[in-house]
Amino acid sequence: MQTTPAQRAERLDDFWTVLDPQPLQTPELLQAFYRDALNKVRANGTTERLALELTRRHGGTHFRCLLYGNQGCGKSTEVNKLLQQLQDRFRPVRVSVAQELNPSSFKVFDLLLLIFLRLVDEVKKLQNTQFLPSLAVPESLWENVVEYLEQGSAKSTDTKETKTSLQLSAFLIAKGEIQYASGRKDEVVNYRLQRLSFLADRVNALADAANRYLEDKHDRREWIIVVEDLDKQGVSSAAIRELLIDHSGLLESLRLHIILNVPSWMVWSADSTRLPFRPHYFQMPDVPVYESHHAPCHPGRAALREVLNARVNLNLFAEGQVDRLLVASGGNLRDLFAITNQAATLASIAGRSRIESADVTQSIYELRNKYETALGNNPFELNAISYEDKVQRLVDIHKQTPEVSSRHDSTLNALLKSGAVLRFNGEGRYGVHPLVVDLLKKYKKLDDNTSGGTI
Repeated sequence: MQTTPAQRAERLDDFWTVLDPQPLQTPELLQAFYRDALNKVRANGTTERLALELTRRHGGTHFRCLLYGNQGCGKSTEVNKLLQQLQDRFRPVRVSVAQELNPSSFKVFDLLLLIFLRLVDEVKKLQNTQFLPSLAVPESLWENVVEYLEQGSAKSTDTKETKTSLQLSAFLIAKGEIQYASGRKDEVVNYRLQRLSFLADRVNALADAANRYLEDKHDRREWIIVVEDLDKQGVSSAAIRELLIDHSGLLESLRLHIILNVPSWMVWSADSTRLPFRPHYFQMPDVPVYESHHAPCHPGRAALREVLNARVNLNLFAEGQVDRLLVASGGNLRDLFAITNQAATLASIAGRSRIESADVTQSIYELRNKYETALGNNPFELNAISYEDKVQRLVDIHKQTPEVSSRHDSTLNALLKSGAVLRFNGEGRYGVHPLVVDLLKKYKKLDDNTSGGTI
């Protein structure tokens, strides 16, 4: 549960409480901090098209889509805002790959089990019960899932009460196991992979029953699954590929509305034609702080300023320091909140009542170091792109070299994945993050007087 206060911080010591990088979830936080100015600058109509598709599909065929964009651009908050607007038609079930599964070793059956468990939890909330929900499902459904969890060797029990106890225990075990999956034995993994269709059928049976339950209660809403955090750092690229490419057909078979929040590099990879839910791919572009010719993008900066002003008092910044933070963020909300919070912390430690240039400079320096590290070679990445190839492509993108700058290949994907390259609006314009422009000048790959870096 989010504990962020739904009011603007008026003291530097309170900045950390409102600059939470987590998506806005509650109606109170959305009311206090959400600003539609970002969507006007993004100018690609993603949220409007999503709303239209969901409205059309309500009461009909299930709507499934991929939502993609750079980490920290505000995808999850936009989904939360959208579902709040459509709260009379959809009841969301949110699942987090990063927080509820083991992000480094999860399997597709972990996600299916998590969806099953979360659906059970949500129906239990509606029925106000601590036990298994009362649903019109085959009596064998629960035992089938228990059997699946116990690798096909479910224990025999004598009484209904004992069976219920066993089932509840199995669900608790499953919740723990799917989060700590790295220690699973190979034979358990292989067994479950071989019986994926069995598990998918049980998820669908539960989903059908859960929707019928809402219908019987004259509740017009339908369940929608929102899968989040596949783009977070620490989530295995191999696990993402396995889920979206190897098991795309399985995802297509689920009888649920689904919004799958995925990293942008996956959509632009060579495997993109094998992704599920085609053609329903929706991009959440970055917010530009520079135009294509590297002049300041005033609408983008104004929108970011509006978002920041909703959370913190901008009078607590020395002249020009807000603009420096906006530009250094590259339009990424997560980065903007991080460096602003860091600057406020440094000012507080120094006993200052406002954020000065030195605080902003140090915060920018620390974030720039993270981007510099990300540009290096990664020995653990499959088909790793060389440092030299990355730098050359960055130069080409910044100089807008024809045919080369926007070519979709593994080099561009690696740069999108690291956040060094940003993608704007519906026209597919690419830009180099201002902090990375600084690095290119530092490496003498760009002239010192080149615009597009930090200020």
